Amino acid sequence: MNRKQVTIGIVLSAALLSPVLTPHPALAESDPKWEITQALIDFDEHKYLEHLSFVHSSVSTGTAAATWRLLNQNETQAHFYLGVFLFEQGQKELAENQFVKTLELDPDHALGHFNLGLLYNEQKKLDAAKAEYNEAIRLDPTLHGAHTNLGTVNLIQKEYQAATENFKTAIGLEPEDLKAHISLGHLYFYVFKNFPAAKKEYKKVLKLDPRIKLAKTNLRAIKKDERKARKQERKFERSLRKPDKEEVIGDIETPADKTDASEDETTADEKKKDLFNF
Repeated sequence: MNRKQVTIGIVLSAALLSPVLTPHPALAESDPKWEITQALIDFDEHKYLEHLSFVHSSVSTGTAAATWRLLNQNETQAHFYLGVFLFEQGQKELAENQFVKTLELDPDHALGHFNLGLLYNEQKKLDAAKAEYNEAIRLDPTLHGAHTNLGTVNLIQKEYQAATENFKTAIGLEPEDLKAHISLGHLYFYVFKNFPAAKKEYKKVLKLDPRIKLAKTNLRAIKKDERKARKQERKFERSLRKPDKEEVIGDIETPADKTDASEDETTADEKKKDLFNF
């Protein structure tokens, strides 16, 4: 999967480390803070996380925020990346506070809205999550993860058409968006009963990740039904080529039948005459 994908996790990839961070002039090269900053500049994600963990474990959360402000040229980004770090450490409430501060400083921070939406999503605050995803999309329509997560909220709230459109948009922006393909496949399979479309999506899912069991199971079910349908079609076609001679539609009249019918008609006419003869 592409590391830039932001569907399930918090955004923390090299392409999104903006603006570029520079060392504070007061920092010595032996200081861990210097190494963190250098890691950010070099986009070395593993080194960055390693050193950031060291700094965070040695200071309180409050001073961690101050440390970030020293390391960043932009206070908005300081709160944003601290929020990312806290989220990944499982400190969801503290992360939420940082994303809220990010948006107070910059209401147009698309990824701030996206990450806050993700937090609300996990807290089952679906309407709040939906509002944040919509705002992220308004600010950055190319943010495919926001479309995917918004589609998931639509799906939970049974807004099936909106969910379909959001998953399609996400896939258009990122063809390898696995979650969007899975969700769209399930929509076609379970909700719309559009099995050819579901089959197409499940094949894409398994191409991206052959380990998805439910995609395998549903794809097998679709193929089984297709084989059964083809078998019935062939049986019907054979019946058209070789009709059963015993199943004749209508009765064949015999001369005797015609004679009896004529006699019956004559008797009926005579009875009618008798009725009207006074």
